[in-house]
Amino acid sequence: MVEQVSVVRPKGRLDSATSPAFEQDLMKRIAEGHASIVLDLSKLTFISSAGLRTILLLAKHVKSLGGRLALCSLSKPVREVFDATRCDALVDVFPTYEAATAHLSMR
Repeated sequence: MVEQVSVVRPKGRLDSATSPAFEQDLMKRIAEGHASIVLDLSKLTFISSAGLRTILLLAKHVKSLGGRLALCSLSKPVREVFDATRCDALVDVFPTYEAATAHLSMR
């Protein structure tokens, strides 16, 4: 059986105002059984510490359930934040959607 990958493509800003709804949506997906999640961040124009926190909590939660999370296609401003904070050392980050899904399909 091939595991279905859930793809989430946030747009705009991921900050203290938008992170709670984003987190709620992702936790709902996990509760529905989506063990593998790709976050395509190509349309994200800004990420704050609240947004980073949400992604890191999601990664920890998914891992605790035996699932997998991959981030891909980070926009330039988001890539700069990940590089500056070194959060890319804590989550799997890939240059393309195809690379992220290929990684998740490997077991």
